Amino acid sequence: MDLSHVDHEEVVLASTPLVTPSSPSPRVDSGHPCSVALADNTDLSSALHRDPSLHRSALACLLSSKATGTFSSYTRTLRRFEEFCIANKLSYPHFSSDAALQFILHLDNTTVSYNFLATVKPALTLLEQSLGSPTAFTPSLNLFLDGARRRAAARRPPRRKAAALSSSDITAILDKFYLPLADTPHLLHLVQFRTIFRLVFIYHTACRFDCFRRLRACHLELVGPNIFVNFPSAKNDQLHHGSRSAIVASPSPYCPVRLFKAFFSRLGFSFGAAAADRSFLNFQTRRNAAVLLPITTRSLSYSEATKNLRDLLAAVGITSEATDKSLKMLAVTSAFAAGASCDDVMHLGRWRTPHMPLHYKHNSDEFKQSISAVVPVLAPPPQ
Repeated sequence: MDLSHVDHEEVVLASTPLVTPSSPSPRVDSGHPCSVALADNTDLSSALHRDPSLHRSALACLLSSKATGTFSSYTRTLRRFEEFCIANKLSYPHFSSDAALQFILHLDNTTVSYNFLATVKPALTLLEQSLGSPTAFTPSLNLFLDGARRRAAARRPPRRKAAALSSSDITAILDKFYLPLADTPHLLHLVQFRTIFRLVFIYHTACRFDCFRRLRACHLELVGPNIFVNFPSAKNDQLHHGSRSAIVASPSPYCPVRLFKAFFSRLGFSFGAAAADRSFLNFQTRRNAAVLLPITTRSLSYSEATKNLRDLLAAVGITSEATDKSLKMLAVTSAFAAGASCDDVMHLGRWRTPHMPLHYKHNSDEFKQSISAVVPVLAPPPQ
């Protein structure tokens, strides 16, 4: 999916033209590693020679074989491998096990990061596949690569899980910024309301930020008293089959459906595919004199969204390094605490295996305390 609309600026200057860029074609410059590989593919060479226009289609198919972010990471690795081969007078794009081993040892010697080393084998394997070449990854080469990855893993700092949030943190924000103006949403601060909408949305769907930032008004539809969300794509839905979540109305003052309707009213958005409203729910803003105006053709960056969330928490007296992942963790742990089964929580987060919801559950401090409490307290033997 094209993400060229995503801009990492929160407030766009008034002089900035509000034009949505057209979707770019796949990059086909001669220096692109994939383009070079396709040119050397023996299976494709005759077809491309007869019809050069097929090159663009071949490259587009190759670029679509992996997720956008994955392909970008592989491309960086392939460029570095190409530079290494050129500097050391090694064959490229066809390469040997010896060249790959030299590259791996070079990376280890320069103490490259674990994340980069983790892309070496899949990136070079993709290059081999696009060339139609047999694999250079012998058992010996795999052994050295595993060793380099372990050494790099030992150098990286311990992982920190996302800061925990509680439901009371969310209600504190709603009490201060939303409830007093719930019946007059046009008076709500635009950035604050956008942040409140996002945190309530993620809490009720356990979705990833990347899924949320792709959503447009037309992806939400009113069905009776409830709202259904049609996610166009996700990391766990790379073939774009689409997935659907429900937001259920409740008599609570924190009813998400009531809040969502107020949000749509405040922005002038329209529910449902029939309205064809392409406005981003995760819109940016534009300052015009003293007024903030929404830029509904551009989606907000993760860094700015995180800052907005922490600003709201700070405004209610909560100092936290929370992120949108904290909201997702809260959604999953709250669902488990309410008695939901693993299958139910899998459906909530639109996961295909129980691994992910159980990962969130087992990493919860509350869960660890409950398991520890199961172990009987030591007691003296009976007299």
